[in-house]
Amino acid sequence: MVVELNKYFAGGFEKRKKPAQFFTNLCRKEFALEGTVKFDKRDVFPLVSVNIQSGTGGRWHNLDKYNAEEYTIPEYNDGSTLGENFYKKRAFGQHEYARKAVKAVDIIARNQGILSEWQRNAQEKQVVDALLTGKIKLVNGDEIDFKKKASHSLTSSKKFSETGAKPLSEVEKAIQVILDDGKPATSDFHYIMNSSDINDFISNDEVQKAAKKLDGIDRVAIGMPEEKAFGASLMGKFATGGTNVYLWGVNTKYQVPMGFGFAGEGTQQFFLPKGKSIVIPTNPQFVMYYGGLMPCAPDQDPLYMQPLEEEQIAYQYVVCEKGCSSIEYGVKMAPLFVPENGDDYASIEGIS
Repeated sequence: MVVELNKYFAGGFEKRKKPAQFFTNLCRKEFALEGTVKFDKRDVFPLVSVNIQSGTGGRWHNLDKYNAEEYTIPEYNDGSTLGENFYKKRAFGQHEYARKAVKAVDIIARNQGILSEWQRNAQEKQVVDALLTGKIKLVNGDEIDFKKKASHSLTSSKKFSETGAKPLSEVEKAIQVILDDGKPATSDFHYIMNSSDINDFISNDEVQKAAKKLDGIDRVAIGMPEEKAFGASLMGKFATGGTNVYLWGVNTKYQVPMGFGFAGEGTQQFFLPKGKSIVIPTNPQFVMYYGGLMPCAPDQDPLYMQPLEEEQIAYQYVVCEKGCSSIEYGVKMAPLFVPENGDDYASIEGIS
């Protein structure tokens, strides 16, 4: 008796290995089933309201300089096929449906896990690209511009390994522009860099001097790395100005897809490149939006389908074409990173 294939697949996809997503995990999660996101782009400095005399009416303002942009959430849909050659590998007359189905589940679940990781990596790259450049570029040429201010893209006056470099001062400058423009409700910050740049930071003269206790006051406490978040190691913390800063090292990589004309296609690249770093408050106003995903049900009328409120879904279905049967399967998701407060982050380049 033929058993419904989807019964075998139920729950298998959820057992997949999940990739490290340090940057994605900084975000609040929201769903946008309609598949679009509208967010404000502030083009003027925030003012202070001025009181009125009670009973005289309100004070009206021209808010033309405040505008909203609407973007369609990009969708990722990757799939493959389990063809007839898979089914032919049994002796004539054998009926091993259950064993064959379980093996098919193993193969497809494994491959769906690979496709899932590709999409999660694209999601992670969205966050890093936006924090470094203020933009997310899509393969079709579209560009989502969050209007990151030039003052929030800093360049270190010297590499941290060079004599006279002042990493603590560079971080303090980045924090100050965030405090001035973004006005986060915290005085604690994260400073995130590629793990290969950590040694240059720690061995720098300014950092070493601050690390020595002055009259019993310890301004730097950096020790053995601890993996406090999947994909990143907490190196310790230091103080600069009136703020506490947590130092993080990340070394996760992705492989550049081939066939799309991307620079360095086929090579392994760091999500956060060497020489670049990011400063954010400990409570950043970051959102990861997930667009609604249409289910894949070949026997169901699409007019009656409703989008699913899921981060990512796996699908599989049987196809019979020109006398050949196969199982097509895949994974899809529709994420879009949005920094709700466009002044809530800064980057420092040229540190190595």
